[in-house]
Order: sequence, then structure tokens, then C-alpha cells
Amino acid sequence: MLGVLVVTFVVGTILIKRLVRRQVATETPIEGDQRRKFAVKGLKGGLILYSLILLNGIRLVLEGEVPWRFAIPGVAIDLFIIGGCWFSLRRLQKGPAPVSNSTGEIGMRGTAPTDRNADSSLRSE
Repeated sequence: MLGVLVVTFVVGTILIKRLVRRQVATETPIEGDQRRKFAVKGLKGGLILYSLILLNGIRLVLEGEVPWRFAIPGVAIDLFIIGGCWFSLRRLQKGPAPVSNSTGEIGMRGTAPTDRNADSSLRSE
């Protein structure tokens, strides 16, 4: 059962990454900010939900309603999902991912690349 859950999670993650990459390639900076804000809200909701599920599982174990042999895999899955949500949330809150443009310069999405000649002229003065 745990293997099916892991395979489903991995395959789902790969498919979502591919779909999002295609969407990101055609979206405007405003759409990207809206998508990022929506994703942050969803991840915060996921953190709250799975934290409550984890606390409820701990409560059930302490009351003796769930044996330890079932609780350990459940807690491991909860912690894995909470860690994934937390890691994704931190990556989203760092800001937009660097992208390269047609000239090979690396910049931030939604910002114009700097002109190297302008920077060198400022230094010589």
C-alpha cells in the first residue's frame, strides 16, 4: 500500500511539473504572480490540514485506539507530506526562478536583463 502511494505521488509530481512548465513558458509576469499567490495559499492550507491530521493520529495512538504498527507508517506519511509542503512553500516564497533569455543572460522572470555596456560606462567615470 505504501508503495502505491509513493508511486502515485512521484508520477503525479512529474506530470504536474511538466504541465506547469508549459504554462509558465506562455504566461505573463502578472499571471505568474497570481499563480504563485494561489499556490502559496494552497500550500499553507495543506500544511494546516496535514498538521491537524498528524495531531489527530498522535491523539489516537496515545488513547490506544490505533496500534503502534499502524501508527508508524501513518506518521511517516504525514511527516513526508508536511515536509514536501513546507519545502515547496519556502521555494515559492524566495521569489521567481531565474530564467535565461535569447541572449544567454540569466535574469529574474518579469525583469529586464541589465545592459553590460551601461554598467561598464558607469564604472569608468
